[in-house]
Amino acid sequence: MAVAGTMAGGAKQRKANKASKEQAAQATAQQQQQQEAQAKATHQQGIDAFKRPFSACMEARGYSIKCKRQSQAVLTSFSCLCCAA
Repeated sequence: MAVAGTMAGGAKQRKANKASKEQAAQATAQQQQQQEAQAKATHQQGIDAFKRPFSACMEARGYSIKCKRQSQAVLTSFSCLCCAA
């Protein structure tokens, strides 16, 4: 009789452990998604903060900076000497 109770208790404990691990995995995944979203937003803010003065400087020099599909690599490869100060 004691063996049956021990086995039933062990099964309940394993089930509870499994549920706990699943909840922890879901919480971790959600936290990672939130961190990724925050990192993307921060990155985009940095790009926007760069584009505005860069565009103003280049337009002042007679260049047209109106393309909204410029790649980040192109934008970060330029250095504007008049705005670098």
